[in-house]
Amino acid sequence: MSSHPASKRRRTSAAAFTAVSGGGSGGNSALSDATNRMKSEADQRKRKRTADEEEEEEEDLSGVSELIAGPAGDVNPRLDGASPALKLRKKTDRKRRARSGKLSAAPADGVNWFDALSDEMVLQVFRWLPRSVLAKCAAACHRFARLAGDEEFWGRVDLGHRSVPRGVVGLLMARGTQVLRLASATVVESQTVSVNFDCSRITHLDLSMAHFKGKRDLEYILSKCGRLQRLSLENVPLTASHLELVSRAEHLSSLNLAMCEGVTDAGMRAVLEGCYRLRDLNLAWTGLSSALLDDFYRLSAAEGLVRLNLSGCRETLGDAHVASIVVYCVNLTELDVSDCVNLTDNAVEHVAAARLDPGLQSFSASRCYKVMPATYLAFEDHPTMQYLNVFGVVKDLALVELKTRLPRLEINKFSFSSVARPTVGMKRTSVWGIRVRE
Repeated sequence: MSSHPASKRRRTSAAAFTAVSGGGSGGNSALSDATNRMKSEADQRKRKRTADEEEEEEEDLSGVSELIAGPAGDVNPRLDGASPALKLRKKTDRKRRARSGKLSAAPADGVNWFDALSDEMVLQVFRWLPRSVLAKCAAACHRFARLAGDEEFWGRVDLGHRSVPRGVVGLLMARGTQVLRLASATVVESQTVSVNFDCSRITHLDLSMAHFKGKRDLEYILSKCGRLQRLSLENVPLTASHLELVSRAEHLSSLNLAMCEGVTDAGMRAVLEGCYRLRDLNLAWTGLSSALLDDFYRLSAAEGLVRLNLSGCRETLGDAHVASIVVYCVNLTELDVSDCVNLTDNAVEHVAAARLDPGLQSFSASRCYKVMPATYLAFEDHPTMQYLNVFGVVKDLALVELKTRLPRLEINKFSFSSVARPTVGMKRTSVWGIRVRE
């Protein structure tokens, strides 16, 4: 015979119904006995449930202090300031879910095996995690925060096309980031009082088309990047203080200032004098003055330049400037003077006649309308020239003739200049050949 409580309740109810329907003098007493037994069973179940809840609450109250305190006794930021009732309810809900099998509150044997692993083994596990998950692991305990902040995880970071919250840039600098991409990013505020250091380890910094909401955010970043080797500020508004900070980066070898507003003669002179190790320089569409171009070849950085882009100097760059550049910049392999409408045949002849070491390999003069197409035939006997870009100047029939007469040259292969630019074409996972995206 079944002893299930539900079966007992059904038998008790049936007996009471039989006694009532059967009538007789014992009907009322039988009904009373059945009712009393049902009440007694209900009271027992209620008392048992109340005792379980009281025991559970006692356990919860004893663990409230442990719940608020962190792994090293610090206050848990998620529960700091919350009411005791909220903390207790969170603890109670978690224990109930654990008892129902939906969440394991602790290992079955009571041992935290991560504590038994060495730091090297935990780092090996962390290497398989994306940075978004790694950042969440850092919030678990002090040990995970220390290991997740290891420099090898944050050496190369891509935050392009994102909104960068307050203090993130400063934290990345403090963590030892060396390659940082912030192209087209919105930097809410880079400064943070919790980070205190003199110089970051960033060597490659891409700030192309980045937007800074704070007035001094860009100045703060540049002031901390004294080890820069490659820098791109394309289409970023600049001030004299920004250029002065750039001039302090004496290890800088590649600088992209294309389409930057606020480039002054004094600031540019300081950059070309201070950054004497420059090899790649892009000054396209920066509005350089004739006075600066007159003295360009005399500045410290000019002699070591390998790739130079001066396109967009529409009214200021002349034939004499080009002649002086190809004479004194003896290491040039690529020169772009596109959209300089004052250039004539003389400029092209100076370039074709120059014998540089190791030799000019690429020359771009697109949309230089005063240059006759036949002038480019001067490159027919050039020993090192490989690429010639003359978009918008040569018509279709003349282009066919030019390609026939200059079979060694690849004509109009590159529509856009790649001088000092961190990314070229559709490749957005790398900057200057270094992969930054996961």
